[in-house]
Amino acid sequence: MGDGSTILAVDDSAPYLVLLVGVLTRAGYRVLVADGGEVALEGAVKNLPHLILLDVFMEGMDGLEVCRQLKLREETRHIPVILMSGSSEVSQWVRGLQLGAADYISKPFQVEELLTRVRTHLALRQARVSLEEQAVALRQTNLQLHSEIARRQEVEDDLRATLGEAARAHESMLNALEDQKRAELAVRELEERFATAFRCSPVSMAMTSTTTNCYVDVNDMFVRSTGFTREQIIGHTSVEMGLFHDSSDRQRLFAEVSRRGFAYCLEMRFCMKSGEIRDGLISAQMIQLHGEPHMLVTILDVTERREADKRLRASEAKFRCLFDSSCDAIVMLAPSSQNFTDGNPAALAIFGAKTIADLTSRGPAELSPERQPDGRSSRDAARELCETAMGTGSISFGWVHKRIDGQEFPATVLLTRMELGGNPFLQGTIRDISEQRRIEMELGHARKLEAVGQLAAGIAHEINTPAQYVGDGVHFLKSAFEGYQRLLGHYRNALESVAGAGGHEALVGQIRETEEEIDLPYLDANVPGSLESCLDGVSRISTIVRAMKAFAHPDQTEMAPADLNQALQTTLTIARNEYKYVAEVMTDLGNLPPVLCHVGDLNQVFLNLIVNAAHAIGDVVGQTGSKGQIQIKTSSDGTSVRIDVADTGTGIPEAIRQRVFEPFFTTKETGKGSGQGLAIAHSIVVNKHRGSLTFESEVGKGTTFTIRLPIDDGVDSRT
Repeated sequence: MGDGSTILAVDDSAPYLVLLVGVLTRAGYRVLVADGGEVALEGAVKNLPHLILLDVFMEGMDGLEVCRQLKLREETRHIPVILMSGSSEVSQWVRGLQLGAADYISKPFQVEELLTRVRTHLALRQARVSLEEQAVALRQTNLQLHSEIARRQEVEDDLRATLGEAARAHESMLNALEDQKRAELAVRELEERFATAFRCSPVSMAMTSTTTNCYVDVNDMFVRSTGFTREQIIGHTSVEMGLFHDSSDRQRLFAEVSRRGFAYCLEMRFCMKSGEIRDGLISAQMIQLHGEPHMLVTILDVTERREADKRLRASEAKFRCLFDSSCDAIVMLAPSSQNFTDGNPAALAIFGAKTIADLTSRGPAELSPERQPDGRSSRDAARELCETAMGTGSISFGWVHKRIDGQEFPATVLLTRMELGGNPFLQGTIRDISEQRRIEMELGHARKLEAVGQLAAGIAHEINTPAQYVGDGVHFLKSAFEGYQRLLGHYRNALESVAGAGGHEALVGQIRETEEEIDLPYLDANVPGSLESCLDGVSRISTIVRAMKAFAHPDQTEMAPADLNQALQTTLTIARNEYKYVAEVMTDLGNLPPVLCHVGDLNQVFLNLIVNAAHAIGDVVGQTGSKGQIQIKTSSDGTSVRIDVADTGTGIPEAIRQRVFEPFFTTKETGKGSGQGLAIAHSIVVNKHRGSLTFESEVGKGTTFTIRLPIDDGVDSRT
């Protein structure tokens, strides 16, 4: 526990100040705080703390400037200063130590290391103060002794005068001797306290004579760290021991002490008895011991710290490499502010951010649509998921994000709770699954089409058989009725002969009555037309059945030459029920060569465009009974074919044109459109056939979709 010493903690980071106050207060110290350089100088002068913990990087006056001004002021120059910084730059520490700092500690710090350094420097300060007090006491005693000698001389002179004055002089001498004994006792107590601090210090300490340069005393840590025995050290010089790895370092130390009277944390390398070379920071101070000048030397072994720093830098470099090279977007999220604090290049790319500042100025809520597909507020849902991840350690979920330009995309997100320097944060791994969704959508659509095709083929087959029966029967009835009409003519001639001959009036009347009952003239006039209508209907059924078979025929794995004009005619037959009430179809089919393609996929593209055109026209004509127009035109330039599907519908608003081919984007009411048709059509034309699908639109006048396909793109037909 601390001895109640006052410590001034200086840091412009409130969390670190709170952490320092908690640690030092629990350790028994009185803690003062300052959140800036000017406040720190004012507090140091006013309160004269026993030790100052000073952050290097602060806004305004930084820690190095504060340290320099503290060491320039007489009232604060003796206060030991320990620098704190998250940087591992050695030059920064050297600069701070050259300005008079006693030590440094890296942030984030280990609590035990912090307390050990604080106790050590408080002990050193106390020892230094004690030595200074001892020196003052000794000087006072020396003055008293000189005064006493002078007085004794006077007493000796006075003794010759009177015995009374001799007695008083004798009494004064006894009092002076008693004071001297007390002073000597105080000096011994101070020496014992210094010796205790010297022996028990966790830092290697040594005392050398400036006259002989030999070691006169070392503490236990010095013996343990160097590997030499006390006997091998005392009475020998560092040169004899070969302690300095570079002999010029020793001269540099002595030059610094000669120039300034002290040296603080000079970087040097030392040779141990075992031959091991270790890194250290050496400090030295000139002191008086038994009236002779000596040098008090402390050596802080930083080898392990340097190795730890190297491992940390290597680990950070490895993490940064993985972080920067990851194909998935990785972001760091501050739970308190709900803002991104860092992101890798993939994160910048996925959100369309140009710089890291573009990303860190936003959070999940700003880079998401206002609401998620389930209707939840994105801001509220993001906050709940972050709280869950902070509580459970990690959580994985699906999410819809939004790029900076407003484009939405589906993603999977993994939030993981992590800590850095005791401060928790969330790491988010985000994967854009737009392509995966598109592939799943196409596969699902293909399966659905395959199932529908199989069903349609089955229905077509089932319809075709009875249609053939009906057709054959109607053909038979037509032929039979024609024979009946010829026979009926002969019957009428016979009837007229019988009626003219007489004698059969009752039979003739009965026949003519029956003709009137069955309306024989009407049958003669209309039965042939009815039979022709039946034959036309059967022919129409056969045409539809053939179209259904052609449209539903499963596409082959490899591309094959196909007649796209025939494919369009087949598709128009299938889609007739969608457009026949709202639009007239005008076709201008040019002379097209066979095109290498997946004709089944292109049938689906044609169907989507024709159905969309019918719906657009339906939105215009409504229930008025009038009809719009769908125009289909094909042409070829020798290397490619062009198919135009134009309608007189509502047109596409400018604001949504860039999103027309996005998966799941639709402006139709629920149940009428899934937002998949044009996305699938675009994928089939562009990705599968290396063609293009574009459109031109004018609001209120209509839209024209244009497909361009290479006749033979020169690629493997299996692709």
